[in-house]
Amino acid sequence: MPKTIKKTVKKAEKVEKKAVKIVKKLEKKSVKKTVKASKKVEEPIVAPSEDKAHIISEYQVKPGDTGSPEVQIALLTKQTHLIIILVGDFWELFPNADGS
Repeated sequence: MPKTIKKTVKKAEKVEKKAVKIVKKLEKKSVKKTVKASKKVEEPIVAPSEDKAHIISEYQVKPGDTGSPEVQIALLTKQTHLIIILVGDFWELFPNADGS
């Protein structure tokens, strides 16, 4: 094998070793953040059926109504609020998740 190929192979091996070290460090950081996040989050925020039933009873047009636009918009609004809360919590836990 010519010397230039040997040098290139050695350089590639060094670069590979460095890349493996970097990946291992990133994995450790990711695991630490995941553990930290799992400790902070006590229980998921979910619209309980009581809450859903209350929303339906408040916005229904007639008794037994669950499909009218008023009810559906109210339920989606509630879900949107819950998602906003969860996203806010995510950005607090992972402030650099945008890649910067």
